[in-house]
Amino acid sequence: YKALLIGIDKYTTPYWQDLENPVRDVRRLNAILQTDYGLAQKDILILENPAFDDIIAAFQSLKQSVNPDTSLFIYYAGHGYYPTDEKEGYWIPGDAGEPNSLRLFLSTSTVLSKVNAIKSRHTLLIADSCFSGSLIRKTRSAVVNSRYYRELSQKKSRQIITSG
Repeated sequence: YKALLIGIDKYTTPYWQDLENPVRDVRRLNAILQTDYGLAQKDILILENPAFDDIIAAFQSLKQSVNPDTSLFIYYAGHGYYPTDEKEGYWIPGDAGEPNSLRLFLSTSTVLSKVNAIKSRHTLLIADSCFSGSLIRKTRSAVVNSRYYRELSQKKSRQIITSG
């Protein structure tokens, strides 16, 4: 098991208001993953108030260190942005520019591309930010066949939970 925990509550540019809870939430999750789920600290990568380059580097590190038997947990808490004319959301790193520039914004399509490039067996991504729902497709269908779920659990999986 491995985890990447990203919490951003301090922004270095005046365009984004500081937040109160993301770093605290990451620290609490870190403790829970160790005490309740038995992960070793060496298997948890924590980014507190990272810049754009730090987040990209963390994904690259996971891409190189995760193997096909690994279960991976990724958590992001911070600002999100969704320009309606683009139909795509963004994670806002600590060094992001003004909203109209999209400078150093991390698009949800880039996040998904980076996550899909990591060769983990199972990945759970939780995004706690405004407009994080843009990570998932707009339509869903219900499947009730229990055999389907048994077969699915044997395959590689990517799951996303969003809020905000």
